[in-house]
Amino acid sequence: GAAATGIYDTRTTPFSPLHPGVEIHANVMDTLISGRFIARPGWSEVYDVLAIAVLSTVAGLGLWRLSAVPSLLFVGALFTAHVFVARELFVRFGVWLNVVYPLLALTATYLSITVYEFVSEQRERRRLRNAFGQYVSPVVVEAIVKDPARLQLGGDEKELSVLFSDLQGFTAFSARYTPQQMIELLSEYYARMT
Repeated sequence: GAAATGIYDTRTTPFSPLHPGVEIHANVMDTLISGRFIARPGWSEVYDVLAIAVLSTVAGLGLWRLSAVPSLLFVGALFTAHVFVARELFVRFGVWLNVVYPLLALTATYLSITVYEFVSEQRERRRLRNAFGQYVSPVVVEAIVKDPARLQLGGDEKELSVLFSDLQGFTAFSARYTPQQMIELLSEYYARMT
């Protein structure tokens, strides 16, 4: 058969975008004569289930210990390794394995753990802001949120200047005004004193 490009008998195959049509026919005939068919062996279903379980478990255990970029690289390495194994089994032994479901399980595990960690971290940040926002300045709250490890008993030793002041008649004054009015008055006082 003719295989020249100009006769337009080229077809797209999984191996080449321009594959001569006559070669496709030759490969079909060779497969029929030799009996070497691409097959899905009986153990491939067990392999699929094991691949789903192993990839999801390894990813799940590994992702809890890694930060964002290393976890993405870790999952990418698992993804690539599975594709490589499936490809090698196909090319060398003609064994056709399902690649989609194990990789889908790996991707779902990665996404679910990443979303869970993101939501947990946001919840923790919100909790820290609510807990300390009423007692310390916003700058200190942001420092605590950025590095929660700084929250430990024992404190820090620093040299400071402290001013203690008493407001004359404050008890009687606070009895006459609402809490909101007192907060406004004290905020103005603290702003000027600071």
